[in-house]
Amino acid sequence: MTQPVNDEVLESISKALAKAKESLQVATAALRSCYSNVTETDEKIKEFVDLRGKVTNDVMVYRNKLLPVSRTCVENMITFFDYYKELSFDDWKECITDLASEARAYANEAEFLAKAHQVLLTDFKKHEDDCTRVLKKFEKEVREMNERAKQLDAKAGTTKSICSMFSFVPVLGQIVAGIGIIIGNKFGSEAEAERQNAMIAAAAAKAIKEDLMIALQHFIDAMKEIAGFFAILETEIRLFADQNEKFSEDPKPVHYKLLKSKSGNISKHCYEFIKIVPDCVSNLDAIKEPFDENYVQNWFHERQADNGKNLFDWGKELFAKRKNLADVFA
Repeated sequence: MTQPVNDEVLESISKALAKAKESLQVATAALRSCYSNVTETDEKIKEFVDLRGKVTNDVMVYRNKLLPVSRTCVENMITFFDYYKELSFDDWKECITDLASEARAYANEAEFLAKAHQVLLTDFKKHEDDCTRVLKKFEKEVREMNERAKQLDAKAGTTKSICSMFSFVPVLGQIVAGIGIIIGNKFGSEAEAERQNAMIAAAAAKAIKEDLMIALQHFIDAMKEIAGFFAILETEIRLFADQNEKFSEDPKPVHYKLLKSKSGNISKHCYEFIKIVPDCVSNLDAIKEPFDENYVQNWFHERQADNGKNLFDWGKELFAKRKNLADVFA
């Protein structure tokens, strides 16, 4: 017999949903940080501005394609767990064939999300060398400018505050490296503006290279765990429906009672995920950089998952009945 649905398995989906929520927050906060204002007329900052322009298309794919699908998938999971919360045992038994099919559908949808995010992560990684180059260049410039400032302070015999603080606080107390507010702007107009630009560029490159890519990988891992959970659930429910296996005692009441006792907590994690999506969308909507609309619109059409499936064809097959995703798979 396959692995049964037990407390450990049910705990895994709650943890995966929490991980997905935190990863989404970190990823969108990191992306927003890359678009803090810089003086774009500064020739020294051109390399960073070019990098940001290259990344923008993939940012909009995340905003317009993957975020809506992610939200819809998690919203629909709530309906599934409501069966356990609301139905009596006898009514639930009447639905187990349909429940097995629904569990399979959610496993497939979570797998799609994992694969699609993996493809997007690969696209972001194409910019990794540029991020590394920008990061090294501007970190070096900041160090040199700070050193010159210290020398000027020493000559003037005064102490000037030349420290800057960048802070990102998504939710749950996690501090994400990124761009914040520059304070203590007393060092001198033109030189200070150059130094601030360099600091913004370095922090933004780090946000893409580290924070964003790590967060996307964590989201992928979470979706894989959710897909695995529903696969286990489908197998167990189908055994009940088909009665192909002989049991020493009827396990259905045990399964039903366990899911009924845990479904409220799982639904809570689903609602918590949905609750933070508008803030994540706002993070990306704050980005006013121009982008290639054709690139974004055709992204699903032109990408294949590592299982060989075209993302557009696969997604349209899975989400054909989701009217709110009609524009995503148009």
